[in-house]
Amino acid sequence: MAILVIGAAGYLGRHICASLHDGGQEVVALDRNVRSIRNRFRCMSVIEADVREADRLREELDCLGIDRVIYLATTTDATGCLGAPGGSLYDFLALRSAMALARSLRVERFLFASSVAVYGNTGIDGATESTPPRPSTLYGRLKLCQEELLRRISRDTHVSVVVLRVANVVGCRGSLGDQRETGTKALVPSLLDACMNGEGFSLFGTDYPTGDGSAIRDFVCVDDVVDALEKALHLAGTNGQYHVVNIGTGVARSVLDVLATVTSVTGKSVVTRRAERRVGDLWRAVANCTAAGELEWKPQGTFRDAVASAWDSRLAKTVLANQ
Repeated sequence: MAILVIGAAGYLGRHICASLHDGGQEVVALDRNVRSIRNRFRCMSVIEADVREADRLREELDCLGIDRVIYLATTTDATGCLGAPGGSLYDFLALRSAMALARSLRVERFLFASSVAVYGNTGIDGATESTPPRPSTLYGRLKLCQEELLRRISRDTHVSVVVLRVANVVGCRGSLGDQRETGTKALVPSLLDACMNGEGFSLFGTDYPTGDGSAIRDFVCVDDVVDALEKALHLAGTNGQYHVVNIGTGVARSVLDVLATVTSVTGKSVVTRRAERRVGDLWRAVANCTAAGELEWKPQGTFRDAVASAWDSRLAKTVLANQ
């Protein structure tokens, strides 16, 4: 049987495809633009298509024995407080099409990468899966709408759904790269870009009710997220069940803490420009991940090692580009 990864060319997509393939699993990689992964994944099935092309995909996938789906696709920037409503509508409709495809293929399990952004600002102890969601960003609202869609569909079908509410992912494995390759402006890649290019960095909000005045986030290593996804593929449960699990570390790191780690790892300083808060920005987003024990999962990597892996990848690519 095979696993269909939708959004395979993205940051998490590249990493989970590589890990599953290395573990001997049959993988089908699907994305709207597969140029960046076709050469990387020559030994697996790679399909370039929009997931809304239902008839074409149903015909193409029907003979491949797909029994599980990992859905990682998104066009909405997780770092944006506001954004283009059209992108969010596409993401919602694309997920609905993917779930319809899964039903027609008689898929047993559907994994969805959501975000701790659905909680909005979290308390000191972090948000648990039972914390009422109060998203304040476009990205968080989109993810919550997508979750509700999956909950309704799973209730009426045979498909078991596992939603992983993931914290801020950092790091990379080898040449697979980090979020920079997909054009997002996540905190750590932005700081590493500033170190590499000698550019300044805008620090939005320095008067939050935190220890140093900067916003607080929860960071988890990409290898740990991949491990959680793989374990969720085998989570025990009957058809039609719906699970929600937080994936993070529960460790609160301020933006200034992150800056200190980045400068320590790279040996370079970053010129910071203090700026006003952005409308809708979260000042504290931390996950309580105790329930992840049902996956027999817990984070293993360190934040510093994850930052170092992303920095080393940039240095290696710079060397290759200059040869």
